[in-house]
Amino acid sequence: MEFTPPSTRTLLSVLVAAGAGYLLYVLAPILTPFLVAAIIAYICDPLVDRLERRKLSRTLGTVLVLLALTFLLNFSAIMIRAQIRKRLRHGR
Repeated sequence: MEFTPPSTRTLLSVLVAAGAGYLLYVLAPILTPFLVAAIIAYICDPLVDRLERRKLSRTLGTVLVLLALTFLLNFSAIMIRAQIRKRLRHGR
């Protein structure tokens, strides 16, 4: 049985890591929406679980949580837009 020298294994590990990093860099525009969706699902899952314990179906709980999240994001965007307009008008 032959073993590869440590320097060869190290070089191979560095090349594999560099290749994986490059692949992630190239695929970042495609992978970003999936990463954001996974984070949102991870954050919202406990809320859906809590609604499910209150005898709501998981589907209805998911719809309610996503509607609430959409409302909050839109409300935040409207408020931020109003603040930006206000500051632009007053020259601040």
